[in-house]
Amino acid sequence: MINDVVVDQVDVPAADGGISEFRFPVRDMWRYCGPEDAIRVCVDGVPLQMPGGSVSYAPRSQRREPLTDLVARLSAGEIVNSKGALALPKYLDREWQRVSSELYSQLREALLAFAGYEPFLIYGSLLGAVREGRPLGHDYDFDIAYLSKHSNSSMVQDEVGRLALELQSQGFFVEARVTCLHIASADRSQRVDLYHTYFDSGGELRLAWGQATETPFTRDSWGGLTPVDFCGSSVLIPRNSEALIAVLYGPDWRTPNPGFSWTNRRTRVAKESFFPRALAPSINWHEYWLSNRFEAPSSFATYLAALNLSPARIIDLGCGDGRDVAFFVREGARVVGIDRAPTAIESARGRRLDSTFARFTIADLSDPHTLSTLVSEIPADEVTLFYARQLLDSMDASNSERLIASTAGSMSPGDYIALEFHGLNDTTFTEHELLSCGRRLVDVDVVRELLASQGIAIIDDQESDSWEKRGKSGGNLHRLIGIKSSE
Repeated sequence: MINDVVVDQVDVPAADGGISEFRFPVRDMWRYCGPEDAIRVCVDGVPLQMPGGSVSYAPRSQRREPLTDLVARLSAGEIVNSKGALALPKYLDREWQRVSSELYSQLREALLAFAGYEPFLIYGSLLGAVREGRPLGHDYDFDIAYLSKHSNSSMVQDEVGRLALELQSQGFFVEARVTCLHIASADRSQRVDLYHTYFDSGGELRLAWGQATETPFTRDSWGGLTPVDFCGSSVLIPRNSEALIAVLYGPDWRTPNPGFSWTNRRTRVAKESFFPRALAPSINWHEYWLSNRFEAPSSFATYLAALNLSPARIIDLGCGDGRDVAFFVREGARVVGIDRAPTAIESARGRRLDSTFARFTIADLSDPHTLSTLVSEIPADEVTLFYARQLLDSMDASNSERLIASTAGSMSPGDYIALEFHGLNDTTFTEHELLSCGRRLVDVDVVRELLASQGIAIIDDQESDSWEKRGKSGGNLHRLIGIKSSE
């Protein structure tokens, strides 16, 4: 509650001799309350004690929107969903139902063509279809799965990797997560979560996302699929859905619990079938550059320009959409931009820069021959700057070491190298970025030693938390500028 306004409420199942747990995701609520308001959590009208002993909590930040706006939204039928966002309940959101049904139909066709697989409802969507005959009000996505024909986890992993690539080639917007694929609508406003499942050699259903019980669901219990009406269209569900839901959510699944938390309840997880970690970054960077484009140069590019190094040529390693290439060209340099993501290079070429001064190449910078081939085309008397903005933290340590070695081997005396990367003190990378986008934190001391071992003298060494805004805080970034020493 905010003052006397009931924002959300949950039915809490009784615990067997223990403490009943509940949770309120309240992300959007904070916009409507401030230090002058009292937030309470009540059970049967009695406020619970907050940390610190008080029965209410006053937010520290100022209210951004009037509380009356929140009251109006709640009165219009909106609720707080399981992500803490104010939204229409999914059983009333006709547009969400329409888009989700269309995505389901498109994916059903794609899966049938790919391997003869039929997608079926799973997790929250299955729970809503079986228990309530409609989507769960507090849900926020559409969950479907397919049952792989393989029983070997490595083959299941390989298959879901190939499926992601195939869906991308067909124009689907695909994001590879550790446990599933996020498939988005054309405007990215809605998505379907596609889970890969399989029966292992012992006949137990394995789910990378996991389940909330220790009870196995066996092949003997499967029974195939059957159609039901859901979101205004025909979809498939497991024929023995109630038994599967009891395994997924526990015996109390028939009692609505909008505060259910997978973080607290998850037990059996098929880690052996997680999405292939080596493939995920290429899938996700492909989608990133389809969805993002930057016009202003990065702060690292402008920082370098202020140093007045005046290289005749710059090689932008991991150039992305070419934002900094365009800036360096305006500064008078000839620039080669390299990136492994075809969508990044397509976006960069869309800037239509004069080919005399800028060109772009799709290449894998973990291949040591990439740079040597490019540098062989550069006149030996031109001072070249090798520029890598947040590339080392997008490669694993061994590939980063090889990249520095191949870069140093391609440098002539007097050439420069400029590196920017997230250091060990950075706390802004999300779990998704670390697990599925190939991001990592870089030890600056290791980089310094690598540069020194390659005959590169560091001429500028800086660290700051203010160069880049990520979320509510600044990312901890290091910048190293080096020059190749005379042999």
